[in-house]
Amino acid sequence: MNLWSRGLGRRELGMDFRQYVVRRAEDGGFDIFGVTHGPVAWEFRIHVEPEDVAGLVNVGLTRPVMRLLLRRWATAVATLWRRRRFKPADGLEERVAGAYARMMGERRPSAGGPATAAASERTAT
Repeated sequence: MNLWSRGLGRRELGMDFRQYVVRRAEDGGFDIFGVTHGPVAWEFRIHVEPEDVAGLVNVGLTRPVMRLLLRRWATAVATLWRRRRFKPADGLEERVAGAYARMMGERRPSAGGPATAAASERTAT
């Protein structure tokens, strides 16, 4: 999988979900910890809130995703069978969680993310 955003310009970050750690979060959601590969190795955390489940299901039930799942189901089963081969680096979750806590000062972004909060502040003034 490749991730692109406007801030990356002409670059894409490679991502491999087989190598990530998934842990349950205190709010009932879950966190995904991982490291991007090429051109840089960025450690990251994705927090999925319970409210995001409907959106994930919506994406998962689209024709392109369903078609891909049907075509690649044997590969997915084989990957599950060999999942120890894709074990993430030791201590990944602790390193990423520690860095997140230091950067964010133990605070969590508001529901809707920073963009929503910034838009609310502009509207209020």
